Amino acid sequence: EMRSGVVIGLVVLSVILTLVCLHYLYNSAIPLPVYTHQPRFDPSRDDTLVFIHIQKTSGSYFLDCLTAAKKNGENLCTHTDKKVKRAKCPRPGADKESWLVSERTLGWLCGVHSSYSEMRACLPSRLDREWGPKPSRRLHYITIVRHPILRYLSEYMHVRRGATWSRKRVCSGKEVVKKEVPPCYEGYYAGLRWSNVTVESFVSCDTNWANNRQTLALTNLEQYGCFNRSVWKQREVELLNSAMSNLRDMAFFGLAEYQEESSALFTETFNLAMPVKQRPLVVQHSHDILREIATNNTIYQRIVHNNHLDMQLYQYALKLFASRLATIGVQVDVKTVDRYLSTMFPS
Repeated sequence: EMRSGVVIGLVVLSVILTLVCLHYLYNSAIPLPVYTHQPRFDPSRDDTLVFIHIQKTSGSYFLDCLTAAKKNGENLCTHTDKKVKRAKCPRPGADKESWLVSERTLGWLCGVHSSYSEMRACLPSRLDREWGPKPSRRLHYITIVRHPILRYLSEYMHVRRGATWSRKRVCSGKEVVKKEVPPCYEGYYAGLRWSNVTVESFVSCDTNWANNRQTLALTNLEQYGCFNRSVWKQREVELLNSAMSNLRDMAFFGLAEYQEESSALFTETFNLAMPVKQRPLVVQHSHDILREIATNNTIYQRIVHNNHLDMQLYQYALKLFASRLATIGVQVDVKTVDRYLSTMFPS
């Protein structure tokens, strides 16, 4: 009992420290770069959009909208198989090339849900093999970020239903090994599924890839021990700063909770009209699981603890997003998600 009390106490302390950091981060003067939104992308030349699809960030819906984009009233993509959601987005004048690199258009060229560092290491040489070398080719990386609590619970429900993203992960030419990242359940590295996992088991696994997934997907892992989690713990501030820097330097990023505003920013950035409809902030099954864990404050605190880096990354992304929207005359209510969560988990 004493040991469990100590563990709970440490978790609570960690949550308090995280919230203090979030308060400081959001209210302090984060250096935001001057944002220029002049169109810098031409699909008829050698510009290519590269979508970094982080799990459960509404990336599939974003691709639905992106592959319906138009330029000067003309469709830029054709849907070749609506059942499996495949599309062709040929570059004008170079049909064998695509102006959009994504699983929807070319498959998972660098592995399922490749991270930013994995994609940068793999993609240039892969495109050279596919399309031929071209020094003038320019890759514009884009992504979607989502509130960590909502994203994490969405991943939990996805895994509970029997889904898995287990695959070989590569960093600096080396694959991850069990010793570096012990699996949360027997058979993970053999591709077995974690069906019907309880939320208690899911949040209790310290090596769960769902923990801080967005930060890990956007940081330069090769500079921070690749998959050595002991190094991650020692260099968390650097990991987070790396992810923030990469997000800031991307050609575009949107927020899942602000789809109409993200579409407006995308259109202004790339001069491509992308149709989008605002989807509900939380779908019913997500709302149900939130209500379920609302009765167990320890689980909620553990989720916040597991995603403390993502929480800080999201607050930075939200502030940067609002700043960029302001330059094109669009205002955004940055408290939308906080208000919703406060109704579920009143302090």
